[in-house]
Amino acid sequence: MVASEGFNKRLKLVAKLRKKYQADIVRDLKKTRSAVSDWFNGNIVPHERNIQMLADYFKCSFDWLAFNEGEMFPDDPAPSGEEKGLLDRFKKLEQAHSALHEEYVVVQKENRTLREQIESLEREVQTLKDQISSLLGENQKCGTSSGCGHDVVFPEGVGGAPTKITAAHSQPPGTK
Repeated sequence: MVASEGFNKRLKLVAKLRKKYQADIVRDLKKTRSAVSDWFNGNIVPHERNIQMLADYFKCSFDWLAFNEGEMFPDDPAPSGEEKGLLDRFKKLEQAHSALHEEYVVVQKENRTLREQIESLEREVQTLKDQISSLLGENQKCGTSSGCGHDVVFPEGVGGAPTKITAAHSQPPGTK
């Protein structure tokens, strides 16, 4: 059985409500500072026996702490005004975080799609530049001193439509 996502947030909340610090937990439950820090930072989810120990220590529901199910303090008649305010704020923040995360995932997918489209367009532009360079190289000796205006038509063009480009170039230096 593994605790649900957000365990560390619930741990921080119940610790704040019970006015306990990580150092208190280390001392009172005889746990290492690094383990408690990892629990609070979300790096590690404690084993079930440690979650039960924390629930007993904070006098909160194991199911709430581990899985965000049920009430935080089912045995308490009613939370204090400060506790209720913090609980309400926590629930709103958790909902806002969830919504923002979903939006972030959508934006990341859109960014990936746009990057792929940009890369495709950049490859297409490079292909066109290569074709123009090749055509200009073949027509380098046009015989005029003022340059020329050859019409170059790319049958595939941009987006599949034929594209006409007027290529202007001059003779290489020293040729007439």
